[in-house]
Amino acid sequence: MIRCLAIFLLSLCELLPTEPVSVFPDSLIDVIPDDADTAHGFLSGRLYDMKRLKVGIPVEVSPEKVRHCLSAFEQSGSTSALRRFYRHPEVQYISALATQPKRSDTEWRVYVYQGVVQAPMHGRFRFVGIGNDCLIVRFNHQTVLNSRAGKPAYSAEMEVEEGKLYPIELLSTNALSGTDGCILFTESFTERGEPEGKLRLFRTGMNGPQPGIMHYWQQRMSQTVCPPDDTPIWCVHCPQQESL
Repeated sequence: MIRCLAIFLLSLCELLPTEPVSVFPDSLIDVIPDDADTAHGFLSGRLYDMKRLKVGIPVEVSPEKVRHCLSAFEQSGSTSALRRFYRHPEVQYISALATQPKRSDTEWRVYVYQGVVQAPMHGRFRFVGIGNDCLIVRFNHQTVLNSRAGKPAYSAEMEVEEGKLYPIELLSTNALSGTDGCILFTESFTERGEPEGKLRLFRTGMNGPQPGIMHYWQQRMSQTVCPPDDTPIWCVHCPQQESL
């Protein structure tokens, strides 16, 4: 019996990753900070691989399981439904969520990013986002945007105070169709209470996506997309990577 147990443990070890590798979309990668101080200014993120349990054992996955995890996050921001799956050890930091849609050879992945951001202005605005397969945005402890299948989604109108801190959580996944691709904008409202008609990339730092990615989304959106330099910076405080 001991011999059988040893063989089982050896076979299990072969399923576990031998060393961490970068598994995040290249267009999302800004830096990998060396310490916590450097991490300030970036949303922190984790990757969940739904093809494996958290100990590394392969498991069958289905769209129903994915939808269950998305629903749990949408309702409460909790990643508890994802924690039974393998979480990649590498923490990634981003200052903008912008990737050009493409077919991925690594399906069934869920990316979760979060942090606490400081509003750069006072006034009313809304989020505008596209997720393929899915992009869910939670702001100030509420789900405000849910885009599916590459269709634009708009949050309700919200008001923020300049300098005030707001928690934010972002979830994107390619788990339903195997296609990566998402972007998140903000849009201000005029004094008359009408949408400004100009989309600005939601970003938390000076670094932005590659020019080709912004060009793609400028062609895709029906509204004006401002250059990344013409966008306010939502400074990040206290990355919350441990709770992901």
